[in-house]
Amino acid sequence: MLTRTLYLLIALCYFTAYAQKPDHWSKYSWLTGTWENADRNDSTNGVFSLLPELEGKVLVRHNHSELHGKQNAVPQIHDDLLVVYPGENSSDDKSIYFDNEGHVINYTVSTSDSAIVFLSDQNAHGMTFRLSYIRLQKDLINIRFEISREPGKFFTYLESKCARLNR
Repeated sequence: MLTRTLYLLIALCYFTAYAQKPDHWSKYSWLTGTWENADRNDSTNGVFSLLPELEGKVLVRHNHSELHGKQNAVPQIHDDLLVVYPGENSSDDKSIYFDNEGHVINYTVSTSDSAIVFLSDQNAHGMTFRLSYIRLQKDLINIRFEISREPGKFFTYLESKCARLNR
């Protein structure tokens, strides 16, 4: 009887602690949803979503962009997928990026109330990548993709403002 009571007590403590665990993805809440390019020009448009998947175990960003060149030219299509997952330490999230051009980038993620920054390790070609989401207003963000060939010296490769379509 004592053993059964002890098991029940342990199970109760375990499930109570688990149920009270804070939502790991809450630090990304201002970025979750669907967004579109807010820069009003005719040469580029795009949309991305960042949503929890696999019963909330990961966050997944699906991105689709079109770069329109000359009139009547076929647009260049860029599609990518980014999966964010908890790292070994709860404060060090990781992510992996894939695109239709064959690129694969592993990132470590840092978050704050107004920015989420994905920073890669240096790859075999000596390049480091930084992808930043900066909160400008409730439903307006700035996205910046930067590249570095020298430690700490990044140049902006792409930058765009995006407006929220929905949560």
